[in-house]
Amino acid sequence: MKKIELFRKLGFSLTVVLIIGLSSCLQNDNLSEITQDDEETDTSLIDSSEDILDENVGDVLEENDEFHEEEGDEEWDESEEVLITLTGSSASANSENVIIDGSFITISTAGTYRITGNLSDGSIMVDTEDEELVRLILDGVSVSSSTTAPVNVWGAEKVIIIIAEGSENSFTDSSDYIFEEGEDEPNAAFFSKANLSIYGSGKLIVNGNYNDAIASKDGLIIDGPEIEVNAVDDGIRGKDYLVLRNSTMNIVSGGDAFKSDEDEDAERGYILIESGNYTITTDGDGFAAETDLLVVDGTFNITAGGGSSSSIGDSSTKGMKAGQKFVISNGTFVINSSDDAMHANGHIIIEDGTFELATGDDGIHADSSLHILAGDILVSESYEGLESAVIQIDGGKIVAHASDDGLNVAGGNDSSGHGGPGGNGSYGSNSGDYYMIINDGQIAVYAQGDGLDANGSIEMTGGTVIVYGPTGNGNGALDYDDTFKISGGTLLAVGSSGMAQMPSSSSSQNSLKISFSSSLSAETTLRLEDSSGTALFTFTAPKSLQSLVFSSDAVENGSYTLYKGGSIDGESFEGFYSGGTYSGGSEYGQVSVSSSTNTSINL
Repeated sequence: MKKIELFRKLGFSLTVVLIIGLSSCLQNDNLSEITQDDEETDTSLIDSSEDILDENVGDVLEENDEFHEEEGDEEWDESEEVLITLTGSSASANSENVIIDGSFITISTAGTYRITGNLSDGSIMVDTEDEELVRLILDGVSVSSSTTAPVNVWGAEKVIIIIAEGSENSFTDSSDYIFEEGEDEPNAAFFSKANLSIYGSGKLIVNGNYNDAIASKDGLIIDGPEIEVNAVDDGIRGKDYLVLRNSTMNIVSGGDAFKSDEDEDAERGYILIESGNYTITTDGDGFAAETDLLVVDGTFNITAGGGSSSSIGDSSTKGMKAGQKFVISNGTFVINSSDDAMHANGHIIIEDGTFELATGDDGIHADSSLHILAGDILVSESYEGLESAVIQIDGGKIVAHASDDGLNVAGGNDSSGHGGPGGNGSYGSNSGDYYMIINDGQIAVYAQGDGLDANGSIEMTGGTVIVYGPTGNGNGALDYDDTFKISGGTLLAVGSSGMAQMPSSSSSQNSLKISFSSSLSAETTLRLEDSSGTALFTFTAPKSLQSLVFSSDAVENGSYTLYKGGSIDGESFEGFYSGGTYSGGSEYGQVSVSSSTNTSINL
């Protein structure tokens, strides 16, 4: 079944389908045709980024290879089954196509085989040159081996594994294998040199004490069973591709938990997750795709590299990573990783989902572009919350806590690591390549470094952005190199005053900056009212501040009164109140907005 046919069958959204093969128009590391001219950038950033998502709709998927999955893989005639009964140190079978040599069983012909029983020290091998598939029904099987892989698909056109309903099946190898001269395979407890599919609703337990637990050197599809894996290296590996759906998996691995690592064919090396529940504890990456990582849905609980409090070692310890594109349509993600929680060497698109991310490095990092359309994203701990050369936010709720920059647009590969506030946020490339574009959504940033940091330009047309920036003067709540044009939405940015910036004077929406002669303490409530008593903002800052920047369509020419202290009983977004009843505050100062787009006041 071709990939495009499978996607249509699954009802994928257009964006997921589009991005899967979007290699031709996303090879550049920046959004092409974006002008730096201050007089021409009002809409060019937005238009150019949308063009990337709309190009090549008709032929995108034709670039992708085919799955080995076909109709009928899960169907068979029970009357044609060959029964293999394992009996501890030997076995019996009702067919001459099964070769039994003590506790070593070899299936030499295509067909359907039902296996039951246990082998205390043996192996099940599939070795056939037939062009038809081999189907193994595991129905209460336990196999251990001290010398080789308990399951070894050495030669076959395709192998289908059925985990029988209600059955539990376990396979365990040892820490040492004995190889034929010149061989170094098999290298996994459940090993296949052919395309492999694992279906059914029973339980499969695999303990890989030598290397990997489940591995296919071609494609691997898993659909349905409950799987428990313990591996000294990789947990589940499909070299050409890995497709996961409808399964509950508990993975403990010394290497990567899930992996596809074909690096010589650009159409392979991808992971597609359509659904399922995944609980992962790994010393490597949770999911590692050489090319694309595609998530339609699923529930993910990932601990990588010991979690956010652990130091980053020599190996990659990311929650989920893609070598090219990382696309999320939906899902629930709880990730605690020492390295980036979510990472792509190219592009990330998040259509929706719920995210709880804690990391010792970046919460979400894409080398080239990060596009968020919707979702509920909490980065509770990070070095930098969101980072990419281009960040575009079109919706959703994002709360990011960072020990350095909250939202950072900068170029180059991810090299931030663990550092203090004010670390190397720039990678030395042209600042004209870097853009932060905010069109909608609710965004709150808690940063010890810069809050919104653009080694280039920022454009904001809508949404609500709340920045609780640094208390030290070496950073700013807003930090941009070129321009920050705001034409809509609500922006509140508070922090230190030493490097405080406000949106560019060429913006079409007014902005106000208030600098305080002395720092205001944490948990101070501030409210700005117009002459009629209507509030432009009310917020309670979680930490001390000496500067305040505010912009909204309510900032007009006129006089305003700033109040300090008091209380408010309304609902808030991260301490910012859009309504409610305010009382008890005292007047702090008068603010006058003139005809200028930008007004700066010292109090």
